[in-house]
Order: sequence, then structure tokens, then C-alpha cells
Amino acid sequence: MSNKYKVLFDAGNAAQLEKLQANEHKDGWNNIDIEYARDEIWMNFFELDIATNLATTRSKAADIANFAHMIILACDTKLAKVPKEDSYD
Repeated sequence: MSNKYKVLFDAGNAAQLEKLQANEHKDGWNNIDIEYARDEIWMNFFELDIATNLATTRSKAADIANFAHMIILACDTKLAKVPKEDSYD
């Protein structure tokens, strides 16, 4: 990874890990329903939009990023099971 992106990813990863560890009691992130995750992104986006302090803004942004990563994992898992010629629409 280019050093110019390291600070960005380090900040994001730290915030995301804090949220994941706080919710470690919850299961399902590794096989989440994509539509559910999209709904969670929208809900967190609206909460981010009305956030009134930096801590809440950071927390909601981390939630959005975590759900986005869950969607990416679900897509990658499904795409790995699809023949290459059928995997992109």
C-alpha cells in the first residue's frame, strides 16, 4: 500500500475495529444478507447526517464502513462460486 494512503487506512481501521469489538457479541458479519447491510448503511448515513458531535460522526462513519466491508465480503464469497464469465454485470 502506498504510504500516502496509510494514515487514511490507519484511522479508518482503528475506528472500525473499535465498533467491531464493541459489537463482538453479535454474529453474522461473515455471511450478512446484502440487502440488510445496505439498509444498515442507509440508517447509519441518516444518523451521520444529523450527528451533532465528532464522536458520533466518527462512530457512524465507522459503522458505514464496516457494513460496506461486509457487503464486499459477501460479494466476493458469492463471486468466487460463479464462473468468471458470469460474475460481472
